[in-house]
Amino acid sequence: MVAFLYILPLLSCIVLFMITGSYYEWHVYAFVVGGSMAFTGLIHWLMYRHRTRTKEYLGSFIYSIRHDDAWVERQEYTERVSDGKGGYKEVRRVRYIYHPDEYQYYTSIGSSYYFNRNDYDKIRHLWGTPCHHEQICGSHIRGGVRYYQTYEYDDLLSELPTSDPFENMTVYQTMIPITEEHSYVNKIKNSNSIFRFEDISRKRATEMGLCDYPDDYGYDMSPILGLDVDDAIDEQFRLFNAYYGAMHEIRLFLIFFDSSRQGIEIAEKQRSYWKGGNKNEFVICLGISNGIVEWCHAFSWMDEPVLSMKIEDYFRTNPTLDLMALHGWLREHLDEWKCKEFSDFKYIKVDLNTLQYWSLFALTIAANATAVYLLVDETHKLENNYNEYDNHSGYYLNNYGNYNSIDTSNSYIDTACFSDYEVDTTFNR
Repeated sequence: MVAFLYILPLLSCIVLFMITGSYYEWHVYAFVVGGSMAFTGLIHWLMYRHRTRTKEYLGSFIYSIRHDDAWVERQEYTERVSDGKGGYKEVRRVRYIYHPDEYQYYTSIGSSYYFNRNDYDKIRHLWGTPCHHEQICGSHIRGGVRYYQTYEYDDLLSELPTSDPFENMTVYQTMIPITEEHSYVNKIKNSNSIFRFEDISRKRATEMGLCDYPDDYGYDMSPILGLDVDDAIDEQFRLFNAYYGAMHEIRLFLIFFDSSRQGIEIAEKQRSYWKGGNKNEFVICLGISNGIVEWCHAFSWMDEPVLSMKIEDYFRTNPTLDLMALHGWLREHLDEWKCKEFSDFKYIKVDLNTLQYWSLFALTIAANATAVYLLVDETHKLENNYNEYDNHSGYYLNNYGNYNSIDTSNSYIDTACFSDYEVDTTFNR
């Protein structure tokens, strides 16, 4: 059906030709066809991109902080001014732009973000690392130089035997976990393939007791949902995602349900609500009652769900909920995790939904109709101007916009200038 929209510009050109005849040359029709197809293609691409892009969450930690001192930028520009003689001239001018103090942090996976001075001061005092004073020189800087300072987490880690926060207390106390958002191509979530999941609305999910992705308050999000735990335990699992997240391409979530009200089938509902989860996620759903794990179901996109089966076996033999023991077990079995490459699903076809299709149809129709209307209107204006010129030859336009005839009754023509010439009025038949 979308293919019809790319043929529509040709139909618009036929209509235009029927109305205006051969008034326009071929390049005008080529512009209508090319421009309309380009417009349709752009809107189609944007809609398709929106339908196939998914947001995933990556674990990292703050690796460096930076403070840029306030500085003034010197910017040269040219301005066109009158030269006093009815013309114009180019004048070079200089303006100064003030840049206030800025604070940034850099993560272990190379991203950077702005933050406030209070957090900057807290981190540099927490690390206790030396300050690196740097400068930038340039002609665009007022005074020729500006300054900034950095604190590097690596200065602390380089003095320790390991950078693993679970093997060194100093690292555990100073590592600051971060959750970052990243988008990737996910053709599964809106496809009609065998991977299609049940469509569950947010309202229905709330009624069923399913969990949404948590908000990343304070630069990070908790991986434990549906259960209140001690801050120390929560911190352990946050650091798990921060340290091992980029290293093993994993994002861990623990989702707890009340097993007295919800059976193991709710885990599949949770999987459907999250559209199978993101490619880097390992989601463990646990049904608990009075501190006992009644059931466990894990899901991910691993080609072979080895880790999912092993974690389910783990809780069969260890039904008492012990999150610290689970944390240790997960660290020991991380080598069995392998993140799924979603490029394996590039063969899946994704179509626009009904709303997107009709929106694209309406926009394409509007663009073609507007192009034809403007060109036809321009044709009529040019024809009317020509007709007015032809009908009013010998007339002039007065100050009020009306045509007045030229009165030649009292005009005198001096024919003396023709006295030296003879006019032959004879002609041959």
